Amino acid sequence: MVSLPVFHIGDKQIELPKEIERQAYSCYYDDFQVYCFRVTEKQYKRITGDYFAALESGTEKSDEVAFKYDELFAFD
Repeated sequence: MVSLPVFHIGDKQIELPKEIERQAYSCYYDDFQVYCFRVTEKQYKRITGDYFAALESGTEKSDEVAFKYDELFAFD
């Protein structure tokens, strides 16, 4: 399953195209409405691949520090 959040601008809900909405299950996570879709494993990997690659890359880069604490907060 993958989910797509339900978006609102002010009081107006942004509508999905009807053909997509018909395939969705409406569900709630912590009072936040989302549309849930059944997908194959291949579709899931295609949909989420870039997200997980960016997440992994961001985690790796966050451990690299190019400066020392004293250099960052040095006041003259």
